[in-house]
Amino acid sequence: MNKLSVRQDLFAFLKAPNYNSYGDLNIKQKLIVLVKIYLLAHIGLIIVSIPVAILKKNGMIGDVVMKTTKTLEWINSDFRAYRIPFFISVAVTIPIIEELSFRLQLSKFNHKYIRISLSALLATFAYMFVAQYLWMPKAYYLIELIRVLYIVLFSVIFYSVSLNFKNRLKDFEHIWNNNSGIVFYTIAALFGVLHIFNLEIRTQDLFFLPLILLPFFIYGLTFGYMRIRFGLIYSVLLHMMVNGSHLLLSEVIKPILKH
Repeated sequence: MNKLSVRQDLFAFLKAPNYNSYGDLNIKQKLIVLVKIYLLAHIGLIIVSIPVAILKKNGMIGDVVMKTTKTLEWINSDFRAYRIPFFISVAVTIPIIEELSFRLQLSKFNHKYIRISLSALLATFAYMFVAQYLWMPKAYYLIELIRVLYIVLFSVIFYSVSLNFKNRLKDFEHIWNNNSGIVFYTIAALFGVLHIFNLEIRTQDLFFLPLILLPFFIYGLTFGYMRIRFGLIYSVLLHMMVNGSHLLLSEVIKPILKH
């Protein structure tokens, strides 16, 4: 790492992903890398957003709205008391859950990590499908806590079931360790594709879905890089920075544009 710039190391890694980490860097150095990767991710985001912007300008694609953005607008207009729990959810809870679901397993084969990731991912989807039938408190500040507890409960259930397949997972150890590139890009692609559930897209725009989801794929690559090179906590921090900054920009920029 010392002989390469962060940009060079990122590109070298993306060209040939591996499970090598940089344990020789101190916390200050890792935080500097974190900020640089955050900036590089958004440079990449701007670049991949150009085709969609051109298509929008020419009327070939409609506005793609994130459900979190619409929820924030709804909260600001009618339920401002829910703002703090919502911010905690988007900027803290979601990054932790998504990093456990997608990035924890990004290492040399570890059946425990893989089971935790799969359990967290399945638990999140299970909660999404049954949330409307579950009890929720009326107090805004308790909603996020109860939501997390439900996901943790579902995760424990799925993890317990996965223990029955422990020996079967070991059959994939050789494949997992010798195909790090396929593992890395598959997980990044899955992360991007599953974000379709957080978007409102017109049916006629589905043809352009790969372009629409490309920004999430870029984030998946950078989160994965941070997890492998520096550990899960740094991919979580990067994810928190991304989600938190997007929320803050929505709060600052939109009121200005309205005036």
